[in-house]
Amino acid sequence: MFDDLLRTLRQLKGTHELKFEIEEDKDGYIDRQCPFEECEFQFKAHSEDWSNLFKDEAVYCPMCRHEAPSDEWLTKEQVEHAEEQAHKFIQSKIDRALLNDARSFNAGQNRKSFLKMSMSVTGAKPYFVQMPLRAMEEMLLKITCENCNSRYGVIGSAFFCPCCGHNSVERTLDDSLAKVEVKLSKIDSIKNTLAKEGLKDEAEITCRSLMETSLSDCVVAF
Repeated sequence: MFDDLLRTLRQLKGTHELKFEIEEDKDGYIDRQCPFEECEFQFKAHSEDWSNLFKDEAVYCPMCRHEAPSDEWLTKEQVEHAEEQAHKFIQSKIDRALLNDARSFNAGQNRKSFLKMSMSVTGAKPYFVQMPLRAMEEMLLKITCENCNSRYGVIGSAFFCPCCGHNSVERTLDDSLAKVEVKLSKIDSIKNTLAKEGLKDEAEITCRSLMETSLSDCVVAF
């Protein structure tokens, strides 16, 4: 009665390879995440460079320089999405087999028989359409490694090239000072916005705090 279902279940035994599409953002970068549990830093790598420059045996975390093979850098969201897509693929195979068995059973019924039986399958989704996981938003800081020319993106700071592990002291200093400049350039607009809302004391405290932390940021950078 369930010949197609049993055949499908036998086919699904063992290891199967399913390829899942990872969507690029509008600038051609793909999402990556450090596999080290105490870090899990998220960054982006340009898809062309990931294919052409990055080595299979070693990729480096831009934050902690953890080293791992290239197939270990999927984000948690990508892993969960792949598992969900695999589940839907298997379910579609089973649903299709059940529908085929029901169709065969109903076609084999003797119309002249006094006792008639029929089989139906509800809620089946026999066709699998793979959906790519949407890329995260573009990361503000785009970096090109001065050593290997690979391109990657981060939010905030990064200390190591994910492709070759190179650490550029000068670039790290420049990035830190650039963040300080951005922070200081926004002081007047923050003060005016808070003042318009009647929060003059809060505006003064906030702006003073920004200046103080900017000084400490410069000390740390040096």
